[in-house]
Amino acid sequence: MRTFLFFLLIAWCAGSVYWYTCELDFNAENNCSCFNKKTTIAEPTIEKTPLLVKDGVRNVVRSEEHFRFGVSDAAPKMEKQTSTAMDKLVTYLKNNEEKRLNIMGYYHPTQEQYKGLANNLGKARAEELKKYLVGKGVAGSRIEAFGKADTDLQFSNEELYGGIDLRLSNVRKPVAKIVPRPSFVVMDGKDTIINTQEHFGFKKNDANPAIGPEVQKNLDNMSDYLDKNKGRELIVVGQYAADEKNASEHPDLGIARAEAVKKKMSKAPQDRVKTRSEMAELHLKDGAVIGGVRFDMNVTEEVQKNIKAEARTFFFDTGERSFDVDAEMEQYFKDVKTYLEQDKDAKVLLTGYADTVGLATTNMELSSGRAIFIKENLVRLQVDADRINTLAKGENTTYKTNARNRRVEMIMK
Repeated sequence: MRTFLFFLLIAWCAGSVYWYTCELDFNAENNCSCFNKKTTIAEPTIEKTPLLVKDGVRNVVRSEEHFRFGVSDAAPKMEKQTSTAMDKLVTYLKNNEEKRLNIMGYYHPTQEQYKGLANNLGKARAEELKKYLVGKGVAGSRIEAFGKADTDLQFSNEELYGGIDLRLSNVRKPVAKIVPRPSFVVMDGKDTIINTQEHFGFKKNDANPAIGPEVQKNLDNMSDYLDKNKGRELIVVGQYAADEKNASEHPDLGIARAEAVKKKMSKAPQDRVKTRSEMAELHLKDGAVIGGVRFDMNVTEEVQKNIKAEARTFFFDTGERSFDVDAEMEQYFKDVKTYLEQDKDAKVLLTGYADTVGLATTNMELSSGRAIFIKENLVRLQVDADRINTLAKGENTTYKTNARNRRVEMIMK
């Protein structure tokens, strides 16, 4: 009996040691070989949302599989179903050219910078998908890529699920620019020679003008004006639109139109009617061009040389700071005005002088007043005062006679 109890005690001790060892294994490895039982840790579950692209309320693309990205990667991973959905989206964009695609890529706020670049990881993901779609034949100009932070992104097994949002919108069509109907206006400096609503008409791509009675009358009036004003020349500027074609013998349609209008001015001195062209936005009515030509009245080259070559001198009587402006001087002032309209950078310098008769202070005031008098005559003809500078020199003995020392010199700068 004692022997039996002894062996029973030994068996009990051995069993206890074995059980304790199994418990250690179970706690350490979640596996107890004595019962052959295994336990695994469950992977984090994610809520799979479908990949959905809508055009208004209509589904264009739907896939139960979404994009996947490596935690810090920009290139998308696509299952077969996702790739098929993108092919369908490409086809839809090709068949609907008025549509554009906005791609929003998401990133966690801790990943704002992507590989040291200024753009974030979300935008980099959107750009990678854009590159993929462009490679499939969609114009890059119709796809916009954006990036945005999101703290609710779903990660599993070191991968981001989703991370992209696709939205369709309509391409903004450019608003057609409305070019106002031009008036038939001709200016000599700031003097109006012609101002009427009646204008030339041209068929598109054609140089032959349609001219009504009033327009022809205005052309005749311009011819008479040129005949009376020998120091003027007329520049006829023919205009043409960028989409017009030139079938004439001239270098461009603008020159062809200008030459055709010049022929209608047979009474004008032809050597003082010149032509040139410019591309312009034109007013259209029922498919026809209204206007298509404009006019610049300039001083002749001879007058320009006279104005620029040397100083023009104006003389004053003793003690006077003004005089009666005669017709010749008035014409000169008008020439200066027209020239200043031609050359927007030119300015006038007026320097006043006095003789040595009387007090020096009085003579300084006289020299200033004389320069101001000439300036006032130019301003009276609507020359901008800001383009005229005056300078007073006071007493002067440049010339032997006092009559020549009492003067204002005008130079063009």
